[in-house]
Amino acid sequence: FFEMEYIMREGILFKLKSGFTLKGYLHKTICTVGLGETEIAGRIEPLLEEMPEFLKLAYLPALGQVRIRITGSHSDAIHLQEEIDKAKRAIDKELAGHIIGYDTDRLEEVIGRILREKGAWLSTAESCTGGSISQRLTGIAGSSDYFRGSVVAYQNDLKTKLLGVPEILIEHEGVVSESCVREMVKGCCKLMDSRYAIASSGIAGPGGGSPQTPVGLIWIAWGTEHHVFARKFQFFRDRTRNVEAAVQMALIEFWKFLKLE
Repeated sequence: FFEMEYIMREGILFKLKSGFTLKGYLHKTICTVGLGETEIAGRIEPLLEEMPEFLKLAYLPALGQVRIRITGSHSDAIHLQEEIDKAKRAIDKELAGHIIGYDTDRLEEVIGRILREKGAWLSTAESCTGGSISQRLTGIAGSSDYFRGSVVAYQNDLKTKLLGVPEILIEHEGVVSESCVREMVKGCCKLMDSRYAIASSGIAGPGGGSPQTPVGLIWIAWGTEHHVFARKFQFFRDRTRNVEAAVQMALIEFWKFLKLE
């Protein structure tokens, strides 16, 4: 056994190593939101002409976001790192405003970092998402530093009793409306004594839709008690995927607001 080990180590492996040039591999992932894969490719493909051939790009699309992975292989590790850093800087510049982080960063983690830096509280007022927004946010260790709490006001009377949405507003405009989610944000900020809030209301499906409010129609609002923004989304998925899409879009919109606020 010892003789075979010596022969393998000093003979065969030595000759194999001397006959090949070993290359190192490095990866860098850029996490983006707000742009589709096709648009990103159109904007950064021209940059490929300035990149060395040993660098490759891969697009990894997911719901509401795209990860751009730079992969390189070279025998000179220092040179490889320099070229990856150079490519990253070029892509950062081209996609400025759409990059949430790098490598394993998650949207909810990035939001948490910004809130922690601001020393501000966030709460949620959810209807159709049933607490899924708060679940994403509280899935991060240390989220108690910035997440205050959540109200799942599934029934209309709770939107009025807990969040202060006027009954007359619900009667005239309905709960799946811009006015309703705006009031939910304001009411949540007051109730939770938080600076920021995110609210949702919609028809996740599979039933409950109408010509005016079809399945997949979801309103999202975010902001502060005095500055509220809202956006309507129309999804065409099943119930689970409609909720997942609504949560992702809510976090993306809140992140865009938060980094400029």
